[in-house]
Amino acid sequence: MTRFTRFILICLLACCAGASAWAQELIAVDGPGRKAVFKTLKEAHDFAQTGDKIYIPGAAFTIGDFTISKGVHIIGTGHDPRQGVAAGVSQLMGGLTISADADGCTLTGLFI
Repeated sequence: MTRFTRFILICLLACCAGASAWAQELIAVDGPGRKAVFKTLKEAHDFAQTGDKIYIPGAAFTIGDFTISKGVHIIGTGHDPRQGVAAGVSQLMGGLTISADADGCTLTGLFI
């Protein structure tokens, strides 16, 4: 294998590893007329409105003491917002509370 071929192979592997790590960090919010991505569940929850979907990627997230206070739909199973497919286990670690204001809230595909 030539030096150039090894260099190209290393670059490709680094790009693939970097893209995979980046995708696993994003939490997507999908609502009527708006879409956004965030790095934390709190940011996604603060942006979301009742009825919106929050997609959790395949990773473990430390959420501390977190309260869901809106009727949002939180969907796990390792959702990759760039590809629209499952990519691992979605785990939320911490204290999770659903408030009375979160009427209609659903949790799907999460390991809590």
